[in-house]
Amino acid sequence: MAEIRAGASGIAPRRILILLALAAAVLVAFVAVQNLASNAVYYLTPTEAKEHHVGPGTPVRLGGLVLPGTLQYDAQSRTLVFAIGDGTTNIAVVGNGAPPALLRGRARARHPSTRRRNEPSDERLRREEARPPRE
Repeated sequence: MAEIRAGASGIAPRRILILLALAAAVLVAFVAVQNLASNAVYYLTPTEAKEHHVGPGTPVRLGGLVLPGTLQYDAQSRTLVFAIGDGTTNIAVVGNGAPPALLRGRARARHPSTRRRNEPSDERLRREEARPPRE
């Protein structure tokens, strides 16, 4: 009978486990990337929308700053019109339906760490704004 010497033929069991773990990690990463890619949403800046020749009536997601004084909402037709810009390009936007909460008048969006020590919190300001005036 022939003797089998350790390590003479084949791959060591430890290397097999490492290769299997590596293959499993690659498989998990591949599945995760595929799932994330289908759920990812990309917002165009106004400059990118202009460069891609996005025409009127084409639904796109835009990211940028609403230009002050441009927000107009007609409750009868439920039409929302405003201008959005990215510092380089400004675009007129027309939407249908109710305006998002952040576009309603006096909406605040600020990180709590930027609040000064004696300044009231945004929640307190909202409560004070909702309170009817004193007589």
